[in-house]
Amino acid sequence: DELADEFCLAEFDDFIGLPWQDSIYDYVWIVPDQTAWDTGERDIVCAAYDLDLRKVTGTLQGVAE
Repeated sequence: DELADEFCLAEFDDFIGLPWQDSIYDYVWIVPDQTAWDTGERDIVCAAYDLDLRKVTGTLQGVAE
């Protein structure tokens, strides 16, 4: 989880267009469970979402909000 958090935070600024601390969005990560890890899965998936839980459609890439 720590590695995933560091990775997603580092990607957030470039993707959203603002530092995480200044954005209206937050992020979450998905990492492999133990079964997937045991089979060699190592992907980390990062997702940004609206803190007010408003419906978001399309990409948030470059929104700078």
